Amino acid sequence: QRVLRICGKAVELDPQYAQAWALLAIAQSSLRYAFDEQIDDGFAAANAALSIDPTIAEAHCPLAHRLFEQQRLPEAVAEIEKALRLDPDSLEVNKEAGRLALAGGRVADAARHYAKAAEVMESDFHAWAMLVTCLRPLGDEDGVRRAAERMISESRKALSEDPSNGAALGIAAGGLAISGQHDRARETIERAMLLDPDNSTMRYNFACVLAAWVGDNEQALQLLDGSLSRGGEMHVRIAETDPDFDT
Repeated sequence: QRVLRICGKAVELDPQYAQAWALLAIAQSSLRYAFDEQIDDGFAAANAALSIDPTIAEAHCPLAHRLFEQQRLPEAVAEIEKALRLDPDSLEVNKEAGRLALAGGRVADAARHYAKAAEVMESDFHAWAMLVTCLRPLGDEDGVRRAAERMISESRKALSEDPSNGAALGIAAGGLAISGQHDRARETIERAMLLDPDNSTMRYNFACVLAAWVGDNEQALQLLDGSLSRGGEMHVRIAETDPDFDT
């Protein structure tokens, strides 16, 4: 919401500010599809950015996401490949490319993109978490361990600045579970749920943690049921190909 406000004000002051249009589009797309906010999905803002500057790679992310939501995965992949050609080092583009690769069952490709995202911004604890999701089915135990350590360290840095950061608490819980600290992981999950009980994305991530790393399928199913009922079709489709539920 903060990015939405800042970028909205920026393009109001300067309608030719292409990068602000692109960031606005990404924020709208995320709120629409990840948090089920009934707002524009970023399509118009993304096209505004590209009409001003066709070289802005990030503007292709909301376009790819819309295609994915329309169950047009090959076209979504083609769209994000345009973005990768424009900027192969973009954080946002690599994360979207990783998400689409994982949805298509291309786990090794997804791992490569999430590894790049984590390299570009080491503080992005979400990228480290998604890298674990990819490396586990690939059998890279050392990679999983290293990424889990970064999940914990980077999320703790964020929590030192904002102890109520639900996203950071969620990633911290995952890192603790992966490293075998199951009791501490459960405590962190409980704390996060108290702080942000209506966050369907966080519930989904906790279900992944409990199923894949703690072995508590009963609680995982309870959380997953709540997440899918609130998160809608997007979470259902992600769950269908999520390696964390292969156990």
